[in-house]
Amino acid sequence: LYPVAPVGRDAEVARFDALLAEVQRGGTYTLDKQLFPKLAGTSEQPITIKAYPGERPILDGYFGLVTDWLRFEFIEFTWSGWTSRRTEIAGSSPSDIPAIDLNLRGHNNVFIGCIFHDMRDVQWYTIGGEMHDCLSFFNGWEGPDRKHGHGYYTKNGPTGKRMVNCMSFDNFGRGIQAY
Repeated sequence: LYPVAPVGRDAEVARFDALLAEVQRGGTYTLDKQLFPKLAGTSEQPITIKAYPGERPILDGYFGLVTDWLRFEFIEFTWSGWTSRRTEIAGSSPSDIPAIDLNLRGHNNVFIGCIFHDMRDVQWYTIGGEMHDCLSFFNGWEGPDRKHGHGYYTKNGPTGKRMVNCMSFDNFGRGIQAY
């Protein structure tokens, strides 16, 4: 694995069977829905996106991905674009609250030592996988019907998944919503 600076690519980027894996350097990376459009690992060759030693990269914005065998280590996920955390529109998808989530789906995806904050929701819908030593806070918004947005929103699948030593506090909805 080789580091990549926030202002472009280093000349040295590792190649895993024609798939690129980037180790993020400290700095803020603005996200859109196409940040990692083709990353997909296998059980023999998982893809790891890992902070450079001693640095904490910040991924700022929407992060939605359907992939398998993707591993994040010591990455911070946030959204800095909030203008209001209140809406007068009831329901889980009000038009005046941006859909800025961490939304990861697929198989056997892993988060280690990650921080999730100031997102609309943190959705971890992978089948299998694990999350440990993570921190989630101040996610969600307040509507007229209730507070929305959970620290961790997950569902289990036929193979199970593990959450170990994860903390959640000061979220608008529940700390953990699991089913």
